[in-house]
Amino acid sequence: MVFLYVVRERLKITTALLSVASEALCANYSLVAIAIGLSCVQIVWLGVCFLFIGLSFMSGQAVVAPVVAFSDSVGSARCMWQTDGWAYAGMLFIVLMMLWTNSVLSDVKRFVISAGIALWYANPSSIAAGMGGEGEIR
Repeated sequence: MVFLYVVRERLKITTALLSVASEALCANYSLVAIAIGLSCVQIVWLGVCFLFIGLSFMSGQAVVAPVVAFSDSVGSARCMWQTDGWAYAGMLFIVLMMLWTNSVLSDVKRFVISAGIALWYANPSSIAAGMGGEGEIR
């Protein structure tokens, strides 16, 4: 309770900001659909990248392993999977591309939402009559 008493002014400001944000999202409900759509694109993109990383591990061939590699062998030959040499460089490229594209998609989502809210906030028709002029800040 002491904590709430100390931060009561911040709670008022936070409540006011949340009410303005919810009003902005109600006025621009298409931004919610765009944000959800871009999040789905990010999920699909990450799935595709992980698929290609898995396929990079599958690039290679089965080779006969030396018998000394296994302590319990009695002279029987065993096989090991040897990944191609380019696969590790390809995986690094896929990971870097995945991180960069995910960052770009996140920034696009952030800028689309902030631009929509800024246009809503600066729209003169949203200012009630007598509340302010064009040059004033709300």
